[in-house]
Amino acid sequence: MHIDKNLCAALLTLLVVGCANKVNQPVASTRLVLGNPAAAYEAVPHSVATKILIVPDGTDVSVGDRVVSVGKKYFSAIGTPCRKLNWKTADEESDKGTAMCKNKHDERWHFTRPVIATYREGSPENG
Repeated sequence: MHIDKNLCAALLTLLVVGCANKVNQPVASTRLVLGNPAAAYEAVPHSVATKILIVPDGTDVSVGDRVVSVGKKYFSAIGTPCRKLNWKTADEESDKGTAMCKNKHDERWHFTRPVIATYREGSPENG
């Protein structure tokens, strides 16, 4: 088998030049988490998490001095169990998030926001 030296030199040059160039990192135009990310991942007290997990869909549960309507159970994209939450005031939704999910690392439940939002007919928040 005959290998052309000029072809090898050209390919090697392209490889070296290609690897030497710095690649520009993309910059996201939309943040995945709005507001304070730490506040949106607040640990749920064990007694509150237990209550939220055992009640049927649509039940109102007190969380401190606030009330949340408990929604359906589901699994997140990474396989963690979650439960949809509908806060009675809009500012609670923005502070705590719209779901409660179990953290795989510490086995505790946390208030969080789903990364993929639900489409709401006629809502101005739809992308």
